[in-house]
Amino acid sequence: MTIMEKLLGQSSPQVATKQPAGRDLMTESLSKQVSMMSQQVTFWKARAMLMELEVRNSNRGAQRKAYGIKKLTEKLAKYTQWVSDLQSGMYINCVYCGHRYGGTSSGGNSQEVLKAHIEVCPDHPMSELKKENEYLRRQLESLKNARVFHS
Repeated sequence: MTIMEKLLGQSSPQVATKQPAGRDLMTESLSKQVSMMSQQVTFWKARAMLMELEVRNSNRGAQRKAYGIKKLTEKLAKYTQWVSDLQSGMYINCVYCGHRYGGTSSGGNSQEVLKAHIEVCPDHPMSELKKENEYLRRQLESLKNARVFHS
């Protein structure tokens, strides 16, 4: 029986002749090598299949995360609009000076109006920071003009 016949599981129709002992050892050795190679091929095929599954799963995970982010962004936009709608008819008071903003007479979003007020409110802590910032900028500019300060 030849190696090919053994691999294919076929036997030749000829009558088997006795082969020398050395040839039987060589055939057996080749048969073992073919078997080992077959096992390695099976192993690497299985490994490739596992890697393919890992890639598919990681892609699915990324797709799920992207979908989740999209849904959260949509919810955030929805709730932001909802807050704006609720505040559109409300009054909001500045806690520092007591000035009242909002309601249906002011028009627009009262939250946005309040943000604009904070920029100019004399009692708000941010106005002190703005004044100090302006003062320091003027001082810096005067030092630059006097050529005392070199950059």
